[in-house]
Amino acid sequence: MVDTLLNCPFCGATPLMQEHEPHTHSGFLKEAGIPDHPGSWTIECPTDGCCGMITSTKAEAIAAWNRRTNTEQTTGEPCGNALTWTKVADRLPDSDTTVMLFDPNANEPVWPGYLDGDMWRYADGMPAQPTHWADLPEGPAV
Repeated sequence: MVDTLLNCPFCGATPLMQEHEPHTHSGFLKEAGIPDHPGSWTIECPTDGCCGMITSTKAEAIAAWNRRTNTEQTTGEPCGNALTWTKVADRLPDSDTTVMLFDPNANEPVWPGYLDGDMWRYADGMPAQPTHWADLPEGPAV
């Protein structure tokens, strides 16, 4: 297995990889019927609005990231479950729509959340201060 991440094929930046441990949801997420998180891996480009992905295992994440090419961007084809990040200062999602949040000052910088009126919240209802947001990725084909 290859453990080395290639630079972003779109902008050349060094990607960021993070493991998200399995965990049980409570509060708002449990009440909303969100299933417990089985664990995942994210790889993201640190360049504003470039790209990112989420997979179940580290090996899948590395393989998916490393097989992308910059022609995928120019042809408009999606690269896996790529996230398109939007600066909060540029545009906001619809209120109460669950999206992925990026907060560079949080312990886990990528986390689901929503805009509640004029206040950002993580999916568990706690206050958030994201710099970017992205629509949720599509689930796997079943």
